[in-house]
Amino acid sequence: MIHPITPNSSNTHPGNFAFRSCAWSFLQMGKTDRAMDFVHLDPGSEFAAWVMTYVSLEEGKVPEARKGAMNIGKASTYHRELNVACTQAEKPADIDKIARDAESSVMREAPGARKHRVVLIS
Repeated sequence: MIHPITPNSSNTHPGNFAFRSCAWSFLQMGKTDRAMDFVHLDPGSEFAAWVMTYVSLEEGKVPEARKGAMNIGKASTYHRELNVACTQAEKPADIDKIARDAESSVMREAPGARKHRVVLIS
């Protein structure tokens, strides 16, 4: 029998990094409440700030996304500069360069789910 993975399962707890990425699946389905259940497995982390920016955008809360983008970690995999640029009321003059830099960075990453997130934000 397959048991569903939920934040309340006995095999999950805050800080369990094995399940926090489930947030992306629920976010892609438009289920932001469920996505946040998994974000809360790692509260206050750079990962949480990153995903919460996308959740805010999905919910149409651009001011919250703008604020959240400022809290995204500076590791290259988070593409903070692109997130900040794309959530501004007025796009920065160098938005094309920022997007090209993010695209180049993504292409150097290992294959996986991260690449589509850069397309989603831009």
